[in-house]
Amino acid sequence: MRMRIWLICLMVMTWLAACGPAAPVQTPEIPGENDSTQTPELPNETPPAPATGTVTEDASAAPTHTPPPLPEGYPAQPAPPPASAASGYPAQPLTAPAVDSYPAGEAVGDELVWVIRPLGEQCAEPDQNGYTDLREAVAALTAAGLTVGEAEMTNLIVCSACGCPTSAHFRIQVDVSDVAAAESLGWEQE
Repeated sequence: MRMRIWLICLMVMTWLAACGPAAPVQTPEIPGENDSTQTPELPNETPPAPATGTVTEDASAAPTHTPPPLPEGYPAQPAPPPASAASGYPAQPLTAPAVDSYPAGEAVGDELVWVIRPLGEQCAEPDQNGYTDLREAVAALTAAGLTVGEAEMTNLIVCSACGCPTSAHFRIQVDVSDVAAAESLGWEQE
């Protein structure tokens, strides 16, 4: 029993030593605090009155903060030069011009939109109106008189059952005015 008490005490002391401060904390010396050459103030002396024309601090005024002086050996940082235009050039505007965050792409007409169509249907024979590759799909839309922009193949998450579309989809940009014609050909607007 005595051994257990000593073991517990040893563990507590080890924990206290490990969780204690890593290094002794030293307080900075205040100049003049321990200076023996400083003369003590006499209680009979009155503090000098402020000179006329000086402003005394108001207790309600917010204190101003000045940065501490740099240690010796560190050069002072120069202030950045004022921004000015080179001679002969107009001044730069303060605000950036408005830019559309999501450009519509290289619009042929008013605007391009994406239309999408699955490559086929799961558990079904290839569709006679289906396309075998992306070039064939673009060529069919162009032949139908639609204005075509960018085209790509993409994989979407779909159900995994017969009758569901395949995950592979054709994705093609067409002019907004051609969306109705694309929908009549089996495409859906995205």
